[in-house]
Amino acid sequence: MRTSRRPQTLAVVRRDDYETSPLRQAIVLLVALKVAGIILILDPTGLDAFHLAKSLFSRGVAWLLAGLVAIVLLRFGRAVVPRTRLHLFVFAFVAANVLSALVAENAYVALFGESEKYLGLTFLVDMVVLYVAVAISFRRPADWIILAVAIGLAGALSVGYAAAQSLGLDPVRWDALADRPSGTFGNPDMLGHFLSLLFGGALGIAVLATGRRALLLRVAAASIAAVALVVATAIATRGSLLGFIAALALAGLIHVRARGVSRPTMGRMALRGLAAVVVLTSIVALSPLAARARTTVQGYQVRDRVLLDGVALEALADRPLFGYGPDNFAVAYPRYRQGDSITQLGVGPEPSAHSWPFQTAATLGLVGLVALLALMAAAGRSLWARGLVQAPAVAMPVLLASAAYLAHGLVAVDTISVDWWPWVALGAAAALGPHRSGAARPFTLPHLVLATSLLGLAVFASASGITALRSNQSALIAKLAWQEGRGAAARAAAEASVRQDPGRADHWNWLGLALDYQAEWRASGDAFLEAATRAPYEAAYWSNLARSRARQALSGNEGSDDGAAAIDAARRAVATDPNSPEANVVLAEIASLFGDYELALDASSHAIRLYPAETSFDFVAAEAALGVADQATAQRKLEELIGVRDSATLRVTAAQLALTRDDRDSARLHARRALELDPRNSAALAILKEAGG
Repeated sequence: MRTSRRPQTLAVVRRDDYETSPLRQAIVLLVALKVAGIILILDPTGLDAFHLAKSLFSRGVAWLLAGLVAIVLLRFGRAVVPRTRLHLFVFAFVAANVLSALVAENAYVALFGESEKYLGLTFLVDMVVLYVAVAISFRRPADWIILAVAIGLAGALSVGYAAAQSLGLDPVRWDALADRPSGTFGNPDMLGHFLSLLFGGALGIAVLATGRRALLLRVAAASIAAVALVVATAIATRGSLLGFIAALALAGLIHVRARGVSRPTMGRMALRGLAAVVVLTSIVALSPLAARARTTVQGYQVRDRVLLDGVALEALADRPLFGYGPDNFAVAYPRYRQGDSITQLGVGPEPSAHSWPFQTAATLGLVGLVALLALMAAAGRSLWARGLVQAPAVAMPVLLASAAYLAHGLVAVDTISVDWWPWVALGAAAALGPHRSGAARPFTLPHLVLATSLLGLAVFASASGITALRSNQSALIAKLAWQEGRGAAARAAAEASVRQDPGRADHWNWLGLALDYQAEWRASGDAFLEAATRAPYEAAYWSNLARSRARQALSGNEGSDDGAAAIDAARRAVATDPNSPEANVVLAEIASLFGDYELALDASSHAIRLYPAETSFDFVAAEAALGVADQATAQRKLEELIGVRDSATLRVTAAQLALTRDDRDSARLHARRALELDPRNSAALAILKEAGG
């Protein structure tokens, strides 16, 4: 008997859980895109070509990530969020930042970050979104491979660009070039910091890569680690030595933890460690880093870090609980820097303590520092205790990269270019916590409308940084036009810049400089006042304001005065940064203009003591000394100043004062010394002739 056979149909199994959700996969890809963009993005058409472009890109992607995370929670519920106490430590650190911002010295900087850094609360929110995205979406080894490939490829492109720079093949003509290549980071030390964490992560992958493509991953990772090591030593970033050593040391500890400490194991480890040290030492010895390392060991090039550490400690002592506010180190710096900081650190404010513990202490206080250390300890414990057992191929690269990042960060500036890494590491630690897959909820029409609205809002908000980007580009146009003497073009571009982003002090400063070209002293002074109001810790803005108010007073136009406003602004510049030679010499120049020669002599003398290498200050001091009514006092102060800086200009002035007082012996003495310093000095010859010498 024939049996009838019904055609069999293939059963369709609907995998509607979070593990296979396109939403989760989209978040993974977006995180990889975000990190690669932070590494690579730059804008040569902007005044800040690197950090602002990276920040705006990162913020834009953060909005998209936040929208997708919100939709995931709406679709799958809280079950997708790993259950870990690490969230509490993250919340505590965020709370410490918010409290610090509420009492910050400069609220704008606390919110948006210092110029060319942008590490305020907006950066923190951006990174918290990154942390949540990694924590809820990275579930499989393939997810981490995607991120590792993105970091590796972006790093390779940046290193390739650095190689082109070193060979003189850079297609971009930068306004200021570093003596070492910097790739897409804008600073060779920042590139070196990235190479440290890249070395650590690649080392971890090379040691513990598993799966079908293990050999390929290990070869690729070992190649990346070798390139990171060679390039870092070639660009001579001393902090990379700390990063490499920390990664290698932690790798040894993890090996001991995994395999025990038997004598054969210890012997093999000792040989491998010795080989690693020999290789590292050989590379360093044959690279430009050797000279920098030697000078550091001998005590040179250390004074600058000691000065910065001192500033951070004094700022902490002044505000021990919550510090000066997120990213407010530049605000505190002028108050505490020492007089010899000019030769070590330069004239302007220093935006970073060049060490994450000191930076955190100065800006967030003890509350922020303790919260950060507790967060790091909790994450490290999670990766060490749980991660190395459950997912060693993920935990080990994260731990080694973090060790290299933190060790290098002890002597490195904080920057968005590399400071995204701790939040990826924190997300990894959280992702390894207990979690459920999460079945999708039924999506009703209201849910669909809400999800669509969230996604539309995220897309719209992601483009919110375009205005700031355009303002940055207009500011560069204003700067270049000002440098070329095109006042009208500089003014138009600067006005566009402040209209597009009125919050940035530097943009108002460029408007003031452009208005100076057109002799609109009152308007330029008002622009400088706007700059100084937004960044009152920048003495240069107050000095520029003083110059404009002085020119306004001397012009005799409506609204001019007797120079009181100019002198007040110049005094404010000195009060803001007493150890700024520029601020002191501007006060001296303006005081001389309005007849206060004693103030001018004192201010110019202080400027020379702060920065004896600047010869132009001598002329300001000389003019002031000749105008002082009490010439005996003027000569005494001038002779004291000669003990600091012995120049022909100061000697001639001292000789003139002595001759006026009929002290011919002193006049001849100073004139002869002036001729020793400058044999063709006609003024010294005339004085010597008149004094009978």
